[in-house]
Amino acid sequence: PIHTFPISVMTVTRKCILIVMMKMNELTKLGIKFGTDKAYWHRYTDFYSKFFKEKKELPNVILEIGIATGASIKMLHKYFSRSIIYCMDIKEECVENAKQISKRVKPFLCDQGNEIQMTTSIMNLNTSFDIIIDDGSHHPAHQKLTLETLFPFLNPGGIYICEDIHTSIEEPTNESMINYIKGIPYAFKRANRINQRDIKGVEL
Repeated sequence: PIHTFPISVMTVTRKCILIVMMKMNELTKLGIKFGTDKAYWHRYTDFYSKFFKEKKELPNVILEIGIATGASIKMLHKYFSRSIIYCMDIKEECVENAKQISKRVKPFLCDQGNEIQMTTSIMNLNTSFDIIIDDGSHHPAHQKLTLETLFPFLNPGGIYICEDIHTSIEEPTNESMINYIKGIPYAFKRANRINQRDIKGVEL
């Protein structure tokens, strides 16, 4: 059977949704609009917006590892209206689809688990980056390799983001991304705070 709701209930629901949307920051609103889980599931955008807003109107060069449906790329493209956005993925279909987003979006095929391929691809771009976001395989070994390979290409004052490091929780000590960043106290403190919010009751 099809269930219907009184008009009054539907009206209240719409008002509640509107109020919630009004309280959201711009990045989160865009993330929800384009359907990236950075906004509605992980809620990373709540955290990112505090740092991104200072760069919003600047002509940044951004790199995101991992394209998938292109939702996150579309969010970044809309938010950073003066920026060039490079993005890489291991799947050719994802790269081809991303080419349709905008001339400011520059997708390319690359495997973040292949150090030589990644280094060559980045050097061929002949640029450095203001923001780097690793939302690729989420494999701890790939996350560490990507950080070590790409960090030298980050501009002074730039932002490097590695998402989903909770995948390291059950990894052996020598392969854990969490243990890797414990040597960077400030970074570890921030990562632990986000992780506790993302996965209730789990501390790094």
